[in-house]
Amino acid sequence: MLFSSLLFIEAFLPLTLAAYYAVHLFKDLDREQVRNYKNTVLLAASLVFYAFGGVKYLLLMGGVILLNYLGGFWVRPRRAGKKASKKALILVLVLNLSLLFFFKYFNLFHDSVMAVARHFNENARWDIVPVVLPIGISFYIFQALSYVIDVYRGNAKVRRNLRDFALYIACFPQLIAGPIVQYNDVAAQIDRRKESVSQFAEGVRRFLYGLGKKVLIANVMAEIADKIWALPLGKIGAGLAWMGILAYTMQIYYDFSGYSDMAIGLGKMFGFSFKENFRYPYLSDSVQEFWRRWHISLSSWFREYVYIPLGGSRCETWKVYRNLILVFFLTGVWHGANWTFFVWGLYHAFWLVCERAFLGKWLKKLPGIVRGAVTMLEVMIGWIFFRSDSLGDAVTFIGQLFKGRAGDETVLSFLSMKAILVFAAAVIGAGFIQKPLSALSRSKNRTGLLVLAERLMLLLVLALCLLSLINNSYNPFIYFQF
Repeated sequence: MLFSSLLFIEAFLPLTLAAYYAVHLFKDLDREQVRNYKNTVLLAASLVFYAFGGVKYLLLMGGVILLNYLGGFWVRPRRAGKKASKKALILVLVLNLSLLFFFKYFNLFHDSVMAVARHFNENARWDIVPVVLPIGISFYIFQALSYVIDVYRGNAKVRRNLRDFALYIACFPQLIAGPIVQYNDVAAQIDRRKESVSQFAEGVRRFLYGLGKKVLIANVMAEIADKIWALPLGKIGAGLAWMGILAYTMQIYYDFSGYSDMAIGLGKMFGFSFKENFRYPYLSDSVQEFWRRWHISLSSWFREYVYIPLGGSRCETWKVYRNLILVFFLTGVWHGANWTFFVWGLYHAFWLVCERAFLGKWLKKLPGIVRGAVTMLEVMIGWIFFRSDSLGDAVTFIGQLFKGRAGDETVLSFLSMKAILVFAAAVIGAGFIQKPLSALSRSKNRTGLLVLAERLMLLLVLALCLLSLINNSYNPFIYFQF
């Protein structure tokens, strides 16, 4: 079930909110009973929500929940010493990552083995039924790992209530595509959270902004990008290639940041406060800054559980470079089972190492607008690897960007007034107007007229989104594949 679907907006969300807040009709319940009721309703709704992606995968998620719930008891510091806890931690990590490998990478492993085998024997065969990737498995397994690692380190207490632990893993606002919520960020909120009218209103506001990003911008950009990428590469001239990568650059940002906005907004409706996942990444002056602004929850996870344990930046220079390369290779691996993702991760590691070694000092001497343009060019080239089906296609597409002649298809054949308006809105809305507007919204001079204007705009956004969803079934989410 998509957040940007009529089923979710018109049925699932209203019914879940009604059931969640119905507890306040019973005045004789104490605080603990109210909390237990709300957590039970939210967990039940989350399991129903996930079941729309495949009821059979509920068993898998249930297994992950049980494994890591018990793992919390196994890895906690014991009187027997740290050694037993460390062995238990290694076992839990291996079991979690083995599940992730099987469902996410076994098909690639099979294809790679068969490619090597057929090099020596063209009749080699190893027939299997392709493994189907369960929705959201990368996100909820990383959340589970956050819990057991923090318990092992002594940074978190063991969660004894299985229902509340299951809620941490399965809470539907961030279950499918993040943001990745680290256990310590929400542990207290699971036990004690207080909803308010102002927080609920802010949640609705944030959800509608995210819905608009997704339906009104990302979906339009997706149609353009998909049509261009579906063409034979030889028919894509330079202009069309640049149009395709610009459309995809905007699609992936508005798709994923829109989903994150909706997740954060939904969390607020139920009393949770999730951390930000995007901070205008396309305004970055360097690749290093880009990664401080893009998919912040994933970057924070790798920094906390991989980069810093390896020594982070407080070690010899060559080790810092090694740490960066390893972390971004793993970032690519996390994103998908294709060599293009691995190269995409290493591509960003290359630029990060170059910026630390020499490029960063050179960039600082350039005007800000030039630094931003250089960074965007690097990021957009990277998105070509991310979007392409194979490394060969990616390299060919990059070559088409600098092709001197037009292809068989022209830019004008893909442009409509709607596409032009959405392109303009996408570029302007990538951060250029939000900073001054957000400063104005926090200003003491903010008038009732501005508040009214924003509310009317959000009602218009909701109306346009509903009309679009009614008339158009094209509504994919990029990060559902991860």
